[in-house]
Amino acid sequence: MRKSLRAVFALLTAGLALAACNSSGIWVTDLARPDSHGLYAWAASKGDLRVVVLGNPFDVAKAELESAVVDALDSVPPGGPLGTNSTTPRPGSRTAIRFVFAFDPPRNMSAYALCREDIGFQPAPSPDTLRTLISFCDGGTLQASSAGQLRRPAGPRDDSFLSLIGNGVWSMVQHPDPTIDADCANFC
Repeated sequence: MRKSLRAVFALLTAGLALAACNSSGIWVTDLARPDSHGLYAWAASKGDLRVVVLGNPFDVAKAELESAVVDALDSVPPGGPLGTNSTTPRPGSRTAIRFVFAFDPPRNMSAYALCREDIGFQPAPSPDTLRTLISFCDGGTLQASSAGQLRRPAGPRDDSFLSLIGNGVWSMVQHPDPTIDADCANFC
């Protein structure tokens, strides 16, 4: 019995080590309130969903990075978004409800801190790995968050970067019941 437990532990350790080398990203959903999908759908039905981008891990203009992030969000959920995403929402949008993306955040940064409007953000990049922390906020309240990392992509239009954005957001706002249509009329 002990030998089989050791074998299982060894296989688990090896699997985790291989997963850490995987370039597709490592995701941890820290918090996803059961109603985060409903809040996302409701806010999307009221106008643009606000997108805030902190840090710039690429040698491009901030506007180009923001455009890539918004474009990646336009593929969430599968089949298209429930609304539009923008770094400059139209009047009438529920701007307190927003996605905040922190690229290369300090390792001790809290997802809760990203929901503050006055955050003083200083990126802490590593040469080979891009880390991201994403918060879905309603005002100063964290509704959901996820964290991910991957080998540093070539730029903001790199497929791995766009997947990092899409998968991180979808892990927070997907409907908890996959048998229910994400575009249901009553916003689930």
